[in-house]
Amino acid sequence: MVKIQIYKTPEDAFEKFIQNSKNEFIDRIKQFPNEELPPVEAGIRKLYYETYYLCALSFHNATIILCGVLCEALLKDLIYSKEKKEAHEIQEIGETNATFGNVITFCSKKGYIDSEETVWFRKIKNEIRNLYQHINVKKVVTKTFGGQPFYMAQKIQIPKNASGEELLKILKDAKDNPQFDTLISGEEIRPLYDLEKGRIDEQRSLPLFLEVDKFLRDFTKKHFHRG
Repeated sequence: MVKIQIYKTPEDAFEKFIQNSKNEFIDRIKQFPNEELPPVEAGIRKLYYETYYLCALSFHNATIILCGVLCEALLKDLIYSKEKKEAHEIQEIGETNATFGNVITFCSKKGYIDSEETVWFRKIKNEIRNLYQHINVKKVVTKTFGGQPFYMAQKIQIPKNASGEELLKILKDAKDNPQFDTLISGEEIRPLYDLEKGRIDEQRSLPLFLEVDKFLRDFTKKHFHRG
């Protein structure tokens, strides 16, 4: 198998991945809060800034995943501040059951978070944390649209023994005279789900990060105030 390099030199990698993204990075980060976090634990701060810069660099899927991780870590940090124990060390939660959902339920029952915060954390768990952490591409797409997505496509008939030249001509003709008259779904061509998820992630990552950022700042000031 021929090995294909991702980049030629470290300088080439910088140009390819960083320098070429400079304008997009600047446009995106202009929309970010430019204010330090209130005092938070080191782990929360580290997760926050990893998410911050991944989002600025347009790593959409990674941003969304870390937003879910960040919210779960924030809630487990609240448990520690109240109980002086890690979530998995608390008998009521249990070592093997310290899932995001069980932690939300525990904090809600204890009154550590109010009903509005409970609803918000559960929304993050159901719409973000679970779907993305478990890489459920189909559910990301269908849940976002409320049903199975369909796409208009163009079918191309390729003769069984077509030569390379004939194939190129068929593809050129299809491109020059497009006829998107066939309805297909991600069930028929699985990569369509991946393409659609990429589009969804691109639209979702920045608004989600800004929502999580605001919630984190407000939540920290309310629950972790250090006067």
